[in-house]
Amino acid sequence: MKYCYKCKQTLSLDEFYKDNSRPDKKNPLCKVCLKAYTTQYIINNPEQRRATTKKYRDNNLEKCRKASRISKSNNKELAKEWVKKNIDKVRIYKATNRHKRRGAIGSYTPAQIENLFKLQHGKCASCKQELNLGYHKDHITPLSKGGTNYIDNIQLLCQPCNQTKFNKDPITFMQQMGYLL
Repeated sequence: MKYCYKCKQTLSLDEFYKDNSRPDKKNPLCKVCLKAYTTQYIINNPEQRRATTKKYRDNNLEKCRKASRISKSNNKELAKEWVKKNIDKVRIYKATNRHKRRGAIGSYTPAQIENLFKLQHGKCASCKQELNLGYHKDHITPLSKGGTNYIDNIQLLCQPCNQTKFNKDPITFMQQMGYLL
């Protein structure tokens, strides 16, 4: 028998979901109350869920950090496996974080990059050479000149073109390449 603090009833242990983080290995809410809570607060109100989670983390910073360290140390091999399988996602996450630190807004997904590759027919946006050996994701309007990190400001360039462009204005760069008068 266990007491549900939400509905204030004492119920059999079968009426509670398993929760290994608790001493008695059972959730403090009965199945009915937990389902109602999940529907009301988590599914229908994600803003409130985020606010509640943030408040908890702010009030229990050390506890959350310790749990995170433990989780990371227990799952190092799984994390390494995931990184190997999702190298494109990892590169994009790292680039997005790097750009956010520089103050850029926006982000893009691996699927959007694949779509951009198809739209460019697998060719460099500048010199039109095949991008078989790899490509660089270039900001059309550089971040240093107020560009965003949204997909509509990204183009795929070959390495020589991207290194030549660096942080130049797109018009200036294309004029230097001889494409614009």
